[in-house]
Amino acid sequence: MDHKAERKRQLLKSVPYFLLGLIALIVCSRCATCLLFPSMPYKDSGVFRFVGYLMKNGGVPYRDTFDHKGPLLYLINYLGILIDVNGVWIIELVSMFAVAFFTFRCFRRFCNPAFALAGTAIVLFQLYDYINGGNRVQEYALPFVTCGLWVFVCYFLDGRATKARVFLCGVCFSAVLLLRPDLVSLWVPFCLAVFWDELRNKSGKLKGFVLWFMIGAIVPLIPALIYLLRNKALGDFWAQYILFNFTYTGSEASRFSDSFLFYLKKPCVFCSLLLLAGLLVLRKERRELTWTSLAYVVFTVAVTAVSGRNSTYYCMILVPVLIVPLAMLMELLEKHALYKRLLYLCLAVSVLIFAVPYGKWISQAGYSNSFEDTLEYVLSKYIQEKTSPEDTIVVCGNYDIFYVLADRMPSSRYSYQLPIAGVDNTIYDEFMDDIRCNNPAILIWNENSLQKSMNLTELKWRIDEFLLENDYHELVSMGPYTLYSKEN
Repeated sequence: MDHKAERKRQLLKSVPYFLLGLIALIVCSRCATCLLFPSMPYKDSGVFRFVGYLMKNGGVPYRDTFDHKGPLLYLINYLGILIDVNGVWIIELVSMFAVAFFTFRCFRRFCNPAFALAGTAIVLFQLYDYINGGNRVQEYALPFVTCGLWVFVCYFLDGRATKARVFLCGVCFSAVLLLRPDLVSLWVPFCLAVFWDELRNKSGKLKGFVLWFMIGAIVPLIPALIYLLRNKALGDFWAQYILFNFTYTGSEASRFSDSFLFYLKKPCVFCSLLLLAGLLVLRKERRELTWTSLAYVVFTVAVTAVSGRNSTYYCMILVPVLIVPLAMLMELLEKHALYKRLLYLCLAVSVLIFAVPYGKWISQAGYSNSFEDTLEYVLSKYIQEKTSPEDTIVVCGNYDIFYVLADRMPSSRYSYQLPIAGVDNTIYDEFMDDIRCNNPAILIWNENSLQKSMNLTELKWRIDEFLLENDYHELVSMGPYTLYSKEN
């Protein structure tokens, strides 16, 4: 009898983690790589998957292709490509489960499992409009950000932190740095708050915290630096990830105020500010955590807005700011609610409301055209038939998924030219030199790219000139795509 009771208790303990997995699965249904109903990825995802494909074929990021994201992103896509052409979805699913897990752990420090599950679902379902295709830098930063937030929450609630947690916090900081440096906003206000708290209390632990944090931060950096050094790509890494990113971020910086307001109006940010303001007025407890969380919200919005780009997927990094304010609200509701059953019902209804868009999306995705029926997939198979594995191709504009699906390498290290050539116009010159030297077997032009960007008009006349000089002719035209090959 005792054995059965113990088994029942163990099963009940596993229920929250099963539900966390379900939440992660629902959120990841929005990813283009979803194995249940895959779709064509957006432009940036195609670039990341191409770099993974390049690594699978012996190439090295930065050295053999130009892109300005962090090396951890390319490692993720490399591992995904090893699984399958859409295998990165497995990593996305594991990553999103980690986000759900650490979000749940943060909520559990304030409220019971039922409230924590509801809070986790409400927070993660905020990603519906932001994830939009998945395989984004901000998406992969979320598990490390939520893990770091959990460590800081534990510190402020317990008044201490173990070496293992400080070490883990350093690892997470470094991992985010290896994705994109402007996503580390969590650590600035919280590390400063810990620093001030330790100086004020004179506990003597500050040196230990700094030491173990630095050790944790170094651990992910060492293999990355060794890889870049061994493959003679450190100089290219510095030029693209550091120097180019400074230029790229500053190219639209004049629109900071517009972007700041754009991100400030997002529900997760606006609600966080309202909740924190209310908590500062109504509660005298945990003031330090509340003020630090407020600084975290404002600083994250400011850092996100620095680029001056009002991109919906940038909002993913804003979602964790809601965790602490919502958890504190649920703690108050749990303690002071007179009608607990009514409260549980309201929470359940709230979760269902946030889940409705996912239900509509899944039902529509189930009836959409299959991945193999897409124009890009059909054209990629056509390219395979018309070329040999040794041939190279080139895609004008930005749609690197063609290289992956056609299993062909690009004729230039600039596998895409937009938006990077808008920042550095010399990229067009280098790109044209590459394709003149390598003579692509097939050149792909996307007419939609020309309509969406005036930056491509310069490329258009250069390409037209190249096609004429080298006797290329139109091979096939389907939808917005036109394929050109050399005269036989």
